[in-house]
Formats: sequence, C-alpha cells, structure tokens
Amino acid sequence: MLRAIGPALTGYGITSAITNPRMQLYNAAGALLSEHTGWGGTSALMQVFNQVGAFPLTVGSADAAMLVTLAPGQYTVAVSDVNGMGGIALAEVYDTGTSSSSSAPRLVNLSARSTANSGLNVMVGGFVVNGAASKRILIRGVGPTLGGYGVSGFMTDPVLKVFDKNGALIAMNDNWGTPYTANSSYPAVSAAEIALANTQAGASAFASGSLDAAVIVVLPPGSYTAQIESATTTDGTALVEIYELP
Repeated sequence: MLRAIGPALTGYGITSAITNPRMQLYNAAGALLSEHTGWGGTSALMQVFNQVGAFPLTVGSADAAMLVTLAPGQYTVAVSDVNGMGGIALAEVYDTGTSSSSSAPRLVNLSARSTANSGLNVMVGGFVVNGAASKRILIRGVGPTLGGYGVSGFMTDPVLKVFDKNGALIAMNDNWGTPYTANSSYPAVSAAEIALANTQAGASAFASGSLDAAVIVVLPPGSYTAQIESATTTDGTALVEIYELP
C-alpha cells in the first residue's frame, strides 16, 4: 500500500502541508503504472490501514492512497502538489504481504530524495522492523555521490542520525569513512564493512573520502527514524536509504 499524506498532517501540528497531493507510481523503466489523488474513503483501504497500523484518514480528504500488487523489482513513487503550491508531504510505503515463507517477496529497500537543511528542515525517513527477530540494517545519507548521477544542488556534507521510537539517538555518522559510536549499545562499524554492505545491498559505491554518511545497526523489532541534516546549514538535495542486509 502507498499513501501520500498532506491535509492529514495538519492534525499533527504541521502548518505548511501540501493541500492536494498527487501520487504517481513508476516502474524501473520510467513507465507510469498508476496515479492517484484523493483516496476516496473506501472500506477496502480503511481495512488495510488497520491491518498495517497506519493512522486513519478523514473520509473525503485530499490525501492519496493506493493498494497495488507489484512484481519483484524497483519502483518509484513521486509526490507532487496538484495545485502547484508545494509544501510538506509524507510518502508512506507498506508491505502488506502476509506470507511467512522465507522465499516470499518482501520489501528490502526504501529510499527518499528531497531538499533538506538543518533544524526544522531536516529530512525524515521512518521505518518499522517487523517480525520476532532483530535485523541488520544499512542506513545511508547520500549527498556528494548524487552529483555523479547528474543531480545538481546536492547536499555537500550530510549528517545521518538514527533514533528509536522513544527519540533516543542510537546511531550517527557524518562521513562514512570515519565511524562514530553515538550509543554503546550500537557500536559503529568500519568503513570496510560499510563498503561490503553497499555491495551486498546493491547500493551505489561511495568514493573513498566522500562526505556521504552511513551506518549499520542491528535493530530489534520496533519503529525507528532516520534523519539527514546539513553539516554546513546549507540547503541541498539528499537521499536517505534503508536496506535490509543478509
């Protein structure tokens, strides 16, 4: 299930939310698969909201949602403002599969790209570790590497912070080649281990000495937040990435 939340954010104290979000789903070839605006208030979607623990949406609101079945592969969700006014939006992706088979398709990577800075303008990526066992997770804050893919105005020095559901800082990194332990329960790993994990996850490699950020953490089931801010307090485009590692 995919959701693009705008109007509902005002109930959580956000005053500059997108008023009429448009959500578009593309495949890896760039073909548009589906496009949605207002979610319609259907009972089928309400049932899925309850199933995955998503907060409810007001019937008739302009927030967008869609339930889709996707073959294994890479996909992109783009969120824009129908009115062209812009604002803060929340893009949500939920894996609603119920199979317990180890061979069943499942969600293993999430990423989001946006312009961010520091303070109230950090980029926020929330994720949930489900199941009964801890999982090894690679989290990256990509800035300079985006320049190699034609992204202008990239964040030159992203700082990555990871928080648990109680708001406690459990991991932090400025430059991926310089490990830093922010919480003794989650010791930092070496740059060599980060480089290996990039390969295992199929993520783009970081150049030696680049200012991109990354951490590897073993997380028990629960809710977590990854935040990216600028070390230079200058606006820039950044990418937050979350990978489940073997």
